[in-house]
Amino acid sequence: MSASSPEPIWGFPRGPSLLPTYGGGRRGDALHERMMLELCFDGHEARWSDALIVRTRRHIGGCFATLEREIRQELEKTLVDGLDVANALPPDYCWRAIQRRPAIVSAALLRHCRDRAALSLMGQEAADIPAALAEIGRDGWLPADLADTLRMITTMVAEWLDTSPDHVPMPAQLPAELMRDLVWSVSALITDALVRTDLLPTLEMVALVHRAGKAVLERYDEQESPLAHAALFALRLRGAAIGDEAFLWLARNRHILPLLALIADRNGIQLRHVISTSVEGAEQMLFQLCRAAGLPREAAVRLVLARRGVARGVDDAALIEYSDQYDSLSRADAHAATMTLTLDEIYRERLTALSHWGAEDDG
Repeated sequence: MSASSPEPIWGFPRGPSLLPTYGGGRRGDALHERMMLELCFDGHEARWSDALIVRTRRHIGGCFATLEREIRQELEKTLVDGLDVANALPPDYCWRAIQRRPAIVSAALLRHCRDRAALSLMGQEAADIPAALAEIGRDGWLPADLADTLRMITTMVAEWLDTSPDHVPMPAQLPAELMRDLVWSVSALITDALVRTDLLPTLEMVALVHRAGKAVLERYDEQESPLAHAALFALRLRGAAIGDEAFLWLARNRHILPLLALIADRNGIQLRHVISTSVEGAEQMLFQLCRAAGLPREAAVRLVLARRGVARGVDDAALIEYSDQYDSLSRADAHAATMTLTLDEIYRERLTALSHWGAEDDG
């Protein structure tokens, strides 16, 4: 079947309607629309920095490229007569395809790539990594095994600083559900291209790519991701009698991911929600999260200031006001202010939807 063939491939008509459109009602469309507006305009609502937009694009391209490489390798193992994947697919095919049809990137995957791009911008500069690794454990507040874990996290997050072209692979290191999203998105793009080559019957090609995707998923271990190690780091520190100096050390040395993991653990919030809040939330909410977790004011201020390279926020006068009020805010009140982040995500979304529908919809 040629690329120009109008006939359906999957049993229903092909066309633009097969891909979700911005504003089409799909869950998460708002994030796609927000990203598109950020790229096109520069008004008050456009909060993300140019650096974050560029880095997010790099992370999306790098993750898709990594999985394209892995699925290609799996397909090349099949040794099916007539299947020459290397010549059938042009180099960097998935990245080229995404640029034509960006809505294939789900809102959840987009958010994750944006968040880890933000973490890389908020953390150490690449040139600072060797010195940062050498400093870990010197102050004596970390047990040796946890110092090793922190070095591992620092090294893995440093890989997110990669500034290669967007189509160059970079470590995916995704939560399991997002790796599944990425694998099947890449598989769909590859399948869509290969069935147009007439190398194999359509259903046989679909089955081959499906087996390749399953093989990649089966060997993936999400526990080897920086987020998983950071959550474990915070969990193992839960019972340790660490004081303000530990939080200050992490903040001063810009170990942002471990610091956010401690905030998440102490507040009973999923780490990914704390990370997203640190990127897109209001500064006042960040101060409240820090206060609820018991961080000293300096650590909270440093975290909020680190976010300034990622997103626009309130002016200096408002930040000074939040900082001045920090110690007078009780931890109980801070917990109450951030309580909604502890709720199950679906529960929170449904409550928000109900509040938007309004009382007039009640029967």
